[in-house]
Amino acid sequence: MHFRAAGTEPWHGEAQLSNTIFALSFYLLELSLTRYYLVMTRTIAEMVHLRDMGRFPTSVYLGATANILLSIWLTRIVFTWCEGSVVYLFPWALLLPVVNVLPVLLLRKLEAPELPYPQISQMSFFRDQHRFSSWVYAVAASNMFFWIVFSWWVLTLSTSFIWFIFLELFAATITFVPLWRRYHPSFQDDLAC
Repeated sequence: MHFRAAGTEPWHGEAQLSNTIFALSFYLLELSLTRYYLVMTRTIAEMVHLRDMGRFPTSVYLGATANILLSIWLTRIVFTWCEGSVVYLFPWALLLPVVNVLPVLLLRKLEAPELPYPQISQMSFFRDQHRFSSWVYAVAASNMFFWIVFSWWVLTLSTSFIWFIFLELFAATITFVPLWRRYHPSFQDDLAC
């Protein structure tokens, strides 16, 4: 059924408009499928967004959480040893992330450059941990720096074992947020998860 003003000729471009709309919708579908394919097949060396970390396997989150919890535990030992003197805070907060990245540098030197990079979702925590893009290590070191300074601050409030346990539980919860995000219904449409 066509609606037109009385006395006007019918528009004959309906078929052309229909073809244009079909072509445009097909192009948009192809574009979204291509984006989905590129995100799903991106390797760990091709990570370009923080949200790519949402594709990590659970073992990577377990390793990262263990690393942060160990850092907080070591920070508690250093805090107790130096009696909370703030003079030791920043050297410690800089030393621990650097020591954490040293094995990455060593493994990168020893690895054969022709080895293929795995997809983000198929990486192994132990085999591929040193193969990320360099900016990922800067983010990880910054994250560790934050947790060291934050835990030092919490320990200045109280050094009791209960506070320490709460601190460790809080850190574990926050470190696992990207993994929890993957399973939350509001993020099911996010291609990076």
